[in-house]
Amino acid sequence: MDDCARKSIYVNYIPFIFTYRNGILLQIKAITKMILKVKELIRETPDAVTVCFKNGNFFRKINYLPGQFIMLDFKIGKDTVKRAYSFSSSPDVDKDLRITVKRVKSGYVSNFVNNVLKVGDKIKVDIAMGSFNITPNKNNAKHYILF
Repeated sequence: MDDCARKSIYVNYIPFIFTYRNGILLQIKAITKMILKVKELIRETPDAVTVCFKNGNFFRKINYLPGQFIMLDFKIGKDTVKRAYSFSSSPDVDKDLRITVKRVKSGYVSNFVNNVLKVGDKIKVDIAMGSFNITPNKNNAKHYILF
């Protein structure tokens, strides 16, 4: 009888799945795409909405640093349109992932998100990206201000 096991680890915030059979490593696979479900929509202003996503499950979560962004694949009609949005949530404070989208007058995706997107919709996303970030020390009382 084969003993098949999977183990997931993160390397530089990129999740990898290792598949073993009878103690022998068979496959290493980087997870670069996930499906996230819209958990809540918060109307911030008449032209801006915060989209809250349930952050995966125990084995497949998106880990990110302050200042990183996420690439989303929106299915609009027959088109799949990619857009990058910075996280408006904090990895140290918020359980769910959040992005805030301001409507642009002729914006294809921003109008879709503000007018059509609904709770329960699923969106394909890439892992968090971007190197413009800091890793604050929780024991340090300094304040960080970015302009």
